[in-house]
Amino acid sequence: MSNNRRKVIKPYNLRLEKTCDYCPEQYDVYYGPRRVGYIRLRWGVLRVDFLPNGKLEDNETLIVVDFDDMLKGSFSNELERQEHLNNARNKLAYRLTKGK
Repeated sequence: MSNNRRKVIKPYNLRLEKTCDYCPEQYDVYYGPRRVGYIRLRWGVLRVDFLPNGKLEDNETLIVVDFDDMLKGSFSNELERQEHLNNARNKLAYRLTKGK
């Protein structure tokens, strides 16, 4: 019997490394040693990109949130940060598990 099931990747298995604190607040996302995502809040827009090859040039945008505030370059508080980063992790984990 062939086992064609994909390995399920849990969101908590994705590691976020903050690369900039403010304007923009941004993170690289890793699954093990592999860079799989990029999260950035700049000019009032939060963007989450899947990086199939670990490079920004080969990105696939998964989430775009417009906060309607061009000056927003970081999250307002920890609750807002965790809400959006958890959503980003969930989307990236789903994309890694399911493919397109």
